[in-house]
Amino acid sequence: MRWEAKHDRDAFKEVWLLFDNDQGRFPLYTGDSVWIEYAYTVSDTKWGRWFQRAVRLPTEHLEVTLAFPSRSIRWCGAPRRR
Repeated sequence: MRWEAKHDRDAFKEVWLLFDNDQGRFPLYTGDSVWIEYAYTVSDTKWGRWFQRAVRLPTEHLEVTLAFPSRSIRWCGAPRRR
C-alpha cells in the first residue's frame, strides 16, 4: 500500500493511505473490510499530550492499540502496574 504525506511538521503529521501499489489499485468497497497495521516512533523531545486519528469513511469498528515505554506510563496518567 502506498501512502502520501499531506502535512509533515514537527507538531502535526498527516498521512493518507492510497490503497494502491505498483500492481494497481485495490479500493475498499461498501461491505468490505480491511486490517491495516502500522507503527511509528516519536522521540522524547517531540512527545506530548496528543493523539488524534481522522477516519474519513463510514467505519463500523476501529481498534487502536498503543504501546508506551514503561518509563512513560506514570506520565500518561495511567494507573501504576504492581
